[in-house]
Amino acid sequence: VIALSPIVSEDSVSGLVAYIPSIVVFGVGALGGLSLFSSYIVVGLDIKNVLRYDFRFSEMIGALIVVFVPFFLYFFGFQSFIQLVSAVGGIFLSLEGFFILLMWLRLRPSTVPLVRDSHIVRLFMGFTFVALLATLFYEIVRMISS
Repeated sequence: VIALSPIVSEDSVSGLVAYIPSIVVFGVGALGGLSLFSSYIVVGLDIKNVLRYDFRFSEMIGALIVVFVPFFLYFFGFQSFIQLVSAVGGIFLSLEGFFILLMWLRLRPSTVPLVRDSHIVRLFMGFTFVALLATLFYEIVRMISS
């Protein structure tokens, strides 16, 4: 994008309008939209399943949360795409990492005895926990301050 246009826009596509044919801009926009939609589907299904199986929400309530919370976030001030992606990545994916670590800790020691007793694995889990906590804290502070 930088080599094609001296202006780099937030969405990376609108800055190309004056420099490449409109059919190419349309194609890039369509591929970007498809990529965004497919990512939303993966994260949305993951959150819906966490709500359903881990928090015991009904399937309908979980689906409604996944569908309507993004709209509420948009209407309550998250109108910057970059800010919204950052919040989703920083908060929801950090929480997902916490949940995965907690699930792993709940495994019976007989399931993975050698791996659970390893000092390297414990050190790695501690580092991962601190990194996820720092990411979560940073995003929450950044959201509150902006």
